[in-house]
Amino acid sequence: METIVERPAALDVHKAQVTACVRVPAAEGDGREQHMAEFATTVRGLLTLRDWLAAHRVEQVTMEATGVFWKPVWAILEDDFPLLLVNARHVKQVPGRKTDVSDAAWLCQLAEAGLLRASFVPPKPIRALRNLTRYRKAQIQERSREANRLHKALEDTGIKLDCVATDILGVSGRAMLDALVAGTTDPELLAELARGRLRHKLPALREAAFADSFSVVWSHLEPRRGLPERRLPADSWLPGHWPAQEARWASLGKTRMSTPISAISTSAAVRATPGIVSSSSRCLEKGAISCSIRSERVAIVSSR
Repeated sequence: METIVERPAALDVHKAQVTACVRVPAAEGDGREQHMAEFATTVRGLLTLRDWLAAHRVEQVTMEATGVFWKPVWAILEDDFPLLLVNARHVKQVPGRKTDVSDAAWLCQLAEAGLLRASFVPPKPIRALRNLTRYRKAQIQERSREANRLHKALEDTGIKLDCVATDILGVSGRAMLDALVAGTTDPELLAELARGRLRHKLPALREAAFADSFSVVWSHLEPRRGLPERRLPADSWLPGHWPAQEARWASLGKTRMSTPISAISTSAAVRATPGIVSSSSRCLEKGAISCSIRSERVAIVSSR
């Protein structure tokens, strides 16, 4: 195969170790030399890997996207080498592999010939923001699952609070649930905990709060007493990341934004993924910012 990259390196990344292969011009003659080594995936081991690659004057480092194992390796090497993250399925589709060639060696030969297609990896600020927003999305989903279990627990015991209160996890609903967990069984006392507009529905609340077996209610509600409030832990982390992204978008010459990126943080759907909004998301006033993610690329378009 023709040599496109003079000094390529390839990494076969596993959970506990990394197998590295480097192909360089032979010291004598016109041939090629291949060097292989194994390193631990600890920080110290990856720093040793970085020094080993630098000693061979590597021009490009290639690795497969194997779960999340490639991420710490990428983080250590991205400031010192041009990196190439490839899809394992694409590598397997390249013909000509021999059975006695290791994964790292075969990957290095393909990188040397320029036969690999790079996958998109967002820059550091986007990756950090994406981790936070994905964590927040997972928190929202977990809270929704717990709320559904709570509805089912109340339904199983005959308590029909959700038929009277729009949100049983609101101020009034939480007060009643806490009272149920504390051992209050009197529907009159439970109904008196209502606040705001629910005060106009006291007769219906007294009827809905009556249960046939409160012992079943307690067994269902006690584990869910710590159901998180509306504000999630990730909410307090995200605002610190938006100003940096706003400055980044402002620096793009081809992108004009009439609405600041900080306005997007008001929408949970938008904040679930960095700079991303589905086609069904609401357009912000006059800015008409629509965001979409395709192949995890961030695109923000502002209409005039």
